[in-house]
Amino acid sequence: MSLAVSLPLTTSPLLAAERLPVGFQKKVPFAQTQNLLRSSAGRGVVPADSQGRVRAIVQFVEKPTVLMRRGADLRSAEARDYGEQLARLRAARLEQIERLGGRVQSVLSNVLNAAVVEVAQERIPQIRRLAGVKSVRPARVYRPDQSPPGSVGELIGTTALQQAGITGEGVVIAVVDSGVDYTHAALGGTGTVAAYQAAVSGSAPLAVGDSPDFPNAKVIGGFDYLGETWTGNSADPGGLAVTPDPDPVDNKQTDTDFAGHGTAVSSASAGLPLPQSGLAGGTAPGAKVLAYRGCSRISASCEGSALLNSIEAAVAFDVSGAFPGYPNPVRKVINLSLGAAFFDPSVDDLSEAVRNAVEAGVVVVASAGNSGDLPYATGTPGSTETVIGVAASLPPLNIGPGLEVPTLGVTYQLGVAQFGPALTEPLTTTFKLAGSAEINLACSNPPNQNPPAPAEPPIADLSGSTGIADRGDCEFSEKVYNLQQAGALAGLIVNNAPGVLTMAPGAAASLVTIPSFIIDQEQGTTLKAALAGDPGLTATFIPQLSIPNPNFDQIADFSSRGPSPALNRIKPDITAPTNTFEANIGTGNLGAEFGGTSNSAPVTSGVAALVLSKYPAYTPNQVKTALMNSANPQVFADKAAGTVVPIARQGAGRVQADRAANLQTLAFDAADPARPASLSLGYRVFPKSETLTRTVAVQNLSGSAKTYTLSVQPRYPEDAGKGVSFQVPDTLSVPAGQTRTFAVTVNVRSDLLPAGGLDAGLGGNDTAAFSAFEQDGYITIDGGADNTVSLPYLLLPRKGSEVQASSQAGPKAVLVNAGVAATTAQVFNLAGSDPQDLPGPEAGENAINTDIKEVGLRFLPATGDTAETIEFAVSLYRPFTNPRNAPVQIDVDVTGDGIADYFVFNYDLELLTGATTGQNVTYILEAATGLLIADFYTQLNYNAGQLVLPVLAASIGATAETRLQLRAVTGSTALGFFGQTDLAPDSGLYAFTPAKRVTAAAATSVAVPALGTASVDFTVERTNAGASPSDAGLLFVLPDNPLASQTDSLRIAR
Repeated sequence: MSLAVSLPLTTSPLLAAERLPVGFQKKVPFAQTQNLLRSSAGRGVVPADSQGRVRAIVQFVEKPTVLMRRGADLRSAEARDYGEQLARLRAARLEQIERLGGRVQSVLSNVLNAAVVEVAQERIPQIRRLAGVKSVRPARVYRPDQSPPGSVGELIGTTALQQAGITGEGVVIAVVDSGVDYTHAALGGTGTVAAYQAAVSGSAPLAVGDSPDFPNAKVIGGFDYLGETWTGNSADPGGLAVTPDPDPVDNKQTDTDFAGHGTAVSSASAGLPLPQSGLAGGTAPGAKVLAYRGCSRISASCEGSALLNSIEAAVAFDVSGAFPGYPNPVRKVINLSLGAAFFDPSVDDLSEAVRNAVEAGVVVVASAGNSGDLPYATGTPGSTETVIGVAASLPPLNIGPGLEVPTLGVTYQLGVAQFGPALTEPLTTTFKLAGSAEINLACSNPPNQNPPAPAEPPIADLSGSTGIADRGDCEFSEKVYNLQQAGALAGLIVNNAPGVLTMAPGAAASLVTIPSFIIDQEQGTTLKAALAGDPGLTATFIPQLSIPNPNFDQIADFSSRGPSPALNRIKPDITAPTNTFEANIGTGNLGAEFGGTSNSAPVTSGVAALVLSKYPAYTPNQVKTALMNSANPQVFADKAAGTVVPIARQGAGRVQADRAANLQTLAFDAADPARPASLSLGYRVFPKSETLTRTVAVQNLSGSAKTYTLSVQPRYPEDAGKGVSFQVPDTLSVPAGQTRTFAVTVNVRSDLLPAGGLDAGLGGNDTAAFSAFEQDGYITIDGGADNTVSLPYLLLPRKGSEVQASSQAGPKAVLVNAGVAATTAQVFNLAGSDPQDLPGPEAGENAINTDIKEVGLRFLPATGDTAETIEFAVSLYRPFTNPRNAPVQIDVDVTGDGIADYFVFNYDLELLTGATTGQNVTYILEAATGLLIADFYTQLNYNAGQLVLPVLAASIGATAETRLQLRAVTGSTALGFFGQTDLAPDSGLYAFTPAKRVTAAAATSVAVPALGTASVDFTVERTNAGASPSDAGLLFVLPDNPLASQTDSLRIAR
């Protein structure tokens, strides 16, 4: 029989596979692929050790103590009895685990009912099947969210509160991080370098009390749950060893250590002011600090089980023993300046633990992350619904190093590096380009080489000068190392975007011995132009400058965008300034610049402590609501141009502490169990017009009745003509001390909505296109001074088709569209359907259970510049928001022995580039060689129930005559992804020969008009059943349909 005839393809992103640039079609060793996957922000897990053992979190079915009863006191006899009951139930299960070779490292009872176990990876399925076990997931790796420095107190109102005597007294902030330098004067210590050196010297861990500075009046307790050697890398000596000890000192041993992060976080939230050192003090200088260490001093990573143990201890810590005068139970805030970007908080152990901590009455604040303006980049646990997730905005003052250029008459603000020595005194040098005006990258061979290979082309002789290199193509530390090897006294990197940042350490960080900086793109270009006209140009690096910043309240370019992958909730929740001047580890009483959302989170933790200090009876949700209701909504994308960022980039707006502490009215979504101070309406496909309603609750905390004026303000005026309108009543009256509700009505005209999908392949990094879909703004509830609040809202609406397929004589497939969107149905051969056989994911599972519904494939002849192509289509029972969290793999056998020769799977482009782009790519892993190639971007959308994985036929050793045997897999077993795996078929393999199909459609795509009908002829050749025994009919991929019906199939009787 003949092959199907292709109709002309349209420009829809899901119709034609987008080729990768030729330069990206390179091979990557499988071992490197595994390392990249494990270290990627969204999917990092602690790898197996040399004996194949992994650290796993085993959760048990009974509720943890904080959930035994709402409002339960962990110090009560009831809680103690319940904890003992959990321990008895766990004991028998732990014995079974030990018989399977597991080693129990620690147990949790308060925020999780769980055990941390080291066990051989192959034993995990057996442990999962034990009675009483809820889930078994690997300990994840999280990243501190530090990036690119400023007194912010007047801007956000903390100065006014502190002057009024509200300083955070009566509140304890638990900093879960790299530990704390408790010897620093800003954190209650002696304030000398000698005191710090005494605290960190020696090989044996200090016991509590060995240092006269721990505990002290500021840092009242804590614990090190990680130890000194863990890096998350099995190649490092002791790199996977967790060795807890009672001393949570932030231990910096070398210039390249990552230590100091927790010290700066503690300073930003609760540090004491040291005017003589330029330290303004934290936002809540009267609060106490608990120091917990779960992050490595050596690598920029945090270990999952250490973080869980820290949360467990922070929730249970009884302050009354150390400080009898403190209120009991003390009010607590937990700060987590760390996260796993892109990950779904509904299936993450740490997110479940902090969710339970909030239930226990603890406010939890976490950074949004530093993955930038990409959809769904915001990280866990900050994206957890009850946590306060914090984005970063620019401060009113930039504090940090600068570059004085006399010939230009300017002083430039610079960003710093987290590697190499700090600049301690002015440095005047000449400047030279590392390369040429056209190519000036100072890169070696591909990124992530350790040690770096020699730079190609050779770098100019930079002896006695500062070497200038452009950002791009390889990591910062590799560039600076190459400049250093060429004789440079210092390195200056020219950014490839506006602004500056903090350069993260990379593979070459330990080799760098010169100071290095990064300069704004435009300023760097100006400097290079001046150098071209004056090769002898000199300039002076200044260690610290304070420069007024006219762009304050502009979003930081590195700040992670939302929404949350969980139900498209509004995340982050709020924005706070970054780039401030905080306590510098090991210096006694000095400071250093500190930035990233790592900085914004503790600024917000301190504000939360101020609110709790004034209102100790507030619940965590009331604290969060007060912060969001009172935020300043004007966070700018470009302040000079007056353009604002979307709600999904800033949340409610920039935190305003004085307003939050003085509010007498609170408002929240009454229909959402999390009671957020925002209206998240999610992603919806509208084949027809529809009306939605939500209920907002308004709580009047004042002593008099209030009548509020209600209004709606769209974020962008141009949204008014896009088919969505929000309506609220004109007024609402609420008696004193009571709560009343009003309805928000959302009218959706489906015919006016944007058409097309949110491409997650080639267009996965097109945030402008994503933003164009969003309908966002504010509901304002105006009750006058101290009683005017606002709630941000967000809806992602899409014009939808509603296509169903049926067969008629001919034979012919008829496609009837009951929706308002015209669409193009993609036609595949149906390999098979799979039953819905995976349970829905439970909280605490570290992988989404992606359940396969149908599998299809098609062979496309060579056309134009594209060779013969095979495309695999997979539909799912549970749609995904971000495909990064729902990998699908096709095992392909082309030799007929029933063993996979190739693994085809989808993942972010970062496996080829070394950096997350948001663009989903279809990869091919060759089983025989362990090498990786990629031909195409994956054909899929954000928020979808299906995806198409295209490959060049030659890349999997196939032609139209090849008998393909295959199966679809979720959980991606070839790449070591954890999570429950689904197979289709459940046993055996699908078999299909493209040139000998049973069912052959006359076209590979069919245009279906809005509210109309289309058809496609097909033939049935049953004599081909031997060559294609799995050919069950036709599968139609319908990307514009609602998520639950994005495929339809016609099964052909055999």
